[in-house]
Amino acid sequence: MITILAEKPSVARDIARVLGVGNRKDGYLSNNQYNVTWAFGHLVKLAPPDAYGEQYKKWTPALLPIIPTDYKLELIENPGSKKQFNTIKKLVKESKEIICATDAGREGELIFRLIYEKIGEKMNSKLPIKRLWISSLTDEAIKEGFNNLKDASDYQALYDTAISRAKADWLVGLNSTRAITTKVNRGNVYSLGRVQTPTFVLVVKRYLEHINFVPTTFWQPDLVLEAESIEFIAKYAKAIHNKADAEALVESFKTKTEIDVATAEKKNKSEQPPLLFDLTNLQKRCNSLFGYTAQKTLDIAQKLYEAKRITYPRTESRHLSNDMKKDMPAQLKKLMQIPTLKTDKINLEKLNYSSRYFNNAKVTDHHAIIPSTQRVDPASLSKDEANVYMLIAASLVQSFMPNCIKELTSYTFTEEGHTFISKGTVIKVEGWREISVFASKNDAEEKLPNLKKGDTTKIIDIKNPERKTKAPPLLTEAMLLSMMERAGDLVEVEEDEEEDEEIENKFSLGTPATRASIIELLQKREYIKKQGKALVPSENGLFIYDVIKGLPLADIKTTGKWEYALKCIQNESLSKDKFQSEIEKYTHNLISEILALKPPPAPAGMVQNRYQNRYKSKTTKTKSSSASSSAKSKRTKTASSLGLCPKCKEKVLIDYPKSLTCPDKSCGFILWKNMASKALSATALKQLIKSGETKKAVNFKSSTGKTFKARLAFDDAYKVVFKFDRN
Repeated sequence: MITILAEKPSVARDIARVLGVGNRKDGYLSNNQYNVTWAFGHLVKLAPPDAYGEQYKKWTPALLPIIPTDYKLELIENPGSKKQFNTIKKLVKESKEIICATDAGREGELIFRLIYEKIGEKMNSKLPIKRLWISSLTDEAIKEGFNNLKDASDYQALYDTAISRAKADWLVGLNSTRAITTKVNRGNVYSLGRVQTPTFVLVVKRYLEHINFVPTTFWQPDLVLEAESIEFIAKYAKAIHNKADAEALVESFKTKTEIDVATAEKKNKSEQPPLLFDLTNLQKRCNSLFGYTAQKTLDIAQKLYEAKRITYPRTESRHLSNDMKKDMPAQLKKLMQIPTLKTDKINLEKLNYSSRYFNNAKVTDHHAIIPSTQRVDPASLSKDEANVYMLIAASLVQSFMPNCIKELTSYTFTEEGHTFISKGTVIKVEGWREISVFASKNDAEEKLPNLKKGDTTKIIDIKNPERKTKAPPLLTEAMLLSMMERAGDLVEVEEDEEEDEEIENKFSLGTPATRASIIELLQKREYIKKQGKALVPSENGLFIYDVIKGLPLADIKTTGKWEYALKCIQNESLSKDKFQSEIEKYTHNLISEILALKPPPAPAGMVQNRYQNRYKSKTTKTKSSSASSSAKSKRTKTASSLGLCPKCKEKVLIDYPKSLTCPDKSCGFILWKNMASKALSATALKQLIKSGETKKAVNFKSSTGKTFKARLAFDDAYKVVFKFDRN
């Protein structure tokens, strides 16, 4: 038998249907040739430090850094994970050939390899392993993929990159998190990470630039003019920083009724259609147009992909391969059924296959996101799905449309040495803009009258509004995604530094597949939050920033070097062993720096008073407040000595009078101290938190008043249930 391992059940079902595999079994589908089974996304992960010895269960600075010589693996803690893993293991052990059909990308490769290694198999064994590499889940794409299976060894460099990234995140993230948490010692877990920390710093730095910005006042008078019955504005050519000078200028023009055109310039600008979408640019566009978070856009795109409506979304390419040209006429013909796309403007017999869009050299693991070959009616989709699908469909159609031609007009008006300027834009040929299904403010025209040098215009008014320089805007998700994508642009290159030259403009923070989850993680950690459409640091975030801002981990240049190195591993110009050695050395130095930090300082003066007051209220106790604090003792919450939440294993439990509760609302864990008319002892609570169940059965009372004897345990969802002994 041949075992095919897909990443998700839905993908496995599609593959099985195409291959005619229809017998449903427990955890797989089967026929006389294939067994098609699945993971649940990530099924196996690198085990946490606790797996390396009892001593690591306690967060002790003296044991840091923890650097395994041989990384252990464990199953993801999800219901059904163990059962499905055992199913996969049984099928693999009975197979004569394996086909890896996880997502065709770095993380998909990692998912398969970790499962295979956890089973106990080696990739270099005699068992043949093939790789299915497709960018679409349509029947045609799946059939073509199976007709062109690759050897798994062709993707060894991809796996080397994936496992190197995973180990680097483990070493840097887990060690620095333990180090900073024990150093700060304030009852919370403070998470740091290879990518999340420099991303977080970008948000904080922009926020501090924004709130600390001191605006300067200036004046720049506006002449209100009229010509050909069109009223328009001509702005003074430079800023005036002295109010008296501005007022004198305005006064001198109040008696004037006309002004001549000093110069008139008209020129045409040809705008090419935008490049096709990669994931990051799709996320940016959806955030700007619809306010979708990066994660929401990814979730919608993934759903469309699994429904066979678009191609693989987790791509960083904005180009198509040359061999896709042959499919374009049929592809566009199917899109013609969507009226708003106006594909009737395209001549299918004479398509222009521009190298701007079809370029093998610029296609990475996957080509740009485009509609699949399946015919789709947008009316059958949800509103969110239709929005994303139409953006992707319009992008493909636009790439075959003519350029948009804009006429740019610029007039200057000069009087007594004072110059005013007016600029306008008119679209002469719509071209690809004719099918812009979602217009933005950048598409608006600014019409001016048709004037030439020497023409006279009428002065209607002159205005002198007080203007102020503007603070750098707070980051939206779209802006943060751009900065993460082009992080190399933010690095200052020092002269004569070859290494800097190498990483300049060549690295990003995260990948298209991970950026959304990084932003979500920072919000889950309560380091950043939404303020309208903007992302700003939380009070907790501002505090931890003050602590870690001087560490090299906070510098995007450090992450840039790693990201560039990972690309080198993938193109086989750097060995994973050398990278691992460098990361281990860096981790040693980082932990030394963290543990050598001075005690966390009081929040900086630039932080809001609300944060300062809150900070003081947590750290200051006075004798005079003892009476009032006693009166409020029933409402007091403190960090629990029982340690981390057993469900998320990230936050320290909060000890309320009636419960032990995880402070992370998205986790939702709560353990009541009274159950079935029984107050639980401290010992019972500790056993339940640490071991998942109590050791001794005790008496409880039911709602009807009957007494029963039981132990307590957590179910798969970490809800407390009664456990009865056999007798």
